[in-house]
Amino acid sequence: MPFTEDIVVPPLIPRKEPAGEFSQEPGLGFFARLAKRARSIASDLGHTAKFAADLPSALRIGADLAFFRLLGIVWWSADTIRRVQIRPDTRLSYRRNKGDIYSIHEIWFEESYRLPVNLRPNLLVDLGAHIGMTSLWLAKTYGCEQIIAVEPSAGNAAVARENFANNGLEAEVIEAAVGAVDGHAEFYNAASSTNGRLKFNGSDGSGQPVGTRQAVSVRVVSMDTVLN
Repeated sequence: MPFTEDIVVPPLIPRKEPAGEFSQEPGLGFFARLAKRARSIASDLGHTAKFAADLPSALRIGADLAFFRLLGIVWWSADTIRRVQIRPDTRLSYRRNKGDIYSIHEIWFEESYRLPVNLRPNLLVDLGAHIGMTSLWLAKTYGCEQIIAVEPSAGNAAVARENFANNGLEAEVIEAAVGAVDGHAEFYNAASSTNGRLKFNGSDGSGQPVGTRQAVSVRVVSMDTVLN
């Protein structure tokens, strides 16, 4: 029997996404890398055929994943929004951005956020909500009644709002980062939409100098503020 519980999704540790360029896998020969790419693309296309609700959606998702896997590039404009229909009864918006595209693979194909127990949560709090894809999958899978999504990137937050609205979900999107206390901080956007970071001791949080990248000031909220 399912039981009721709340879910808090913690901020993601910036992850290494699959490399697209062959030169980024120096341990493999050219043809071995090519074969690995071909297997990955075939797997992605198989998942796409399973999850896409119609042919146009399958072609859009399949093309984006294939170009990303094979060439390590995002073709067309990275800000262009793709709108597709996937099963079960889901309208999904994403951009031609490496972070967005890989999230489809991670969340919908691999089901990386499937829980070990069967929950029926009242509240889902998603910290570092990106474009709302994780919250959307969890809501569709576990029937979350209310969503609070916290995301510091304005571009990501806008797509998250669209994903929630298009799927009839009751969600509050708080455009902010999460910290111990309320305030403001400097935030560095990254080329990949999942890898933005707060400034920390003169770096971008990875221990590397931020160089000349432009930071933006973002609001910081504590968990007390999020939940009250």
